[in-house]
Amino acid sequence: TDVNVSVSGLRSGTVYSKATGDLDNLNTWGTNTDGSGTAPTNFTSNGMIYEIRNRSAATISANWVVSGTGAKVVVGDGTNFTDFTIPSTASFTGSIDVSNAAELTVENSTLPTLNSLATNSLRVR
Repeated sequence: TDVNVSVSGLRSGTVYSKATGDLDNLNTWGTNTDGSGTAPTNFTSNGMIYEIRNRSAATISANWVVSGTGAKVVVGDGTNFTDFTIPSTASFTGSIDVSNAAELTVENSTLPTLNSLATNSLRVR
């Protein structure tokens, strides 16, 4: 049976992390799924998705704020293991989804906004 569903929201694009580099650095991101391509110009654009993939471990070395309306970080691609660690020395502010086979490690006292946790995400600690 066909069902019509109304949706709303703002999505302007997705960028993907490269295999190396701190996530708080704009040059660590690109428009192609392998992280190559055009890097974003800021972390404040509305509707942007920042997908952490292409590596098993990722972190930040400075405070990272993803603040655009509807913008979020997605940890993992749903298949391959990815651990995003927010260290005690740097904070993350923004909304986070944790995909299947992904892990979020929070060592900082500033907690991110947990938006969506997949049933098969490994853990959030």
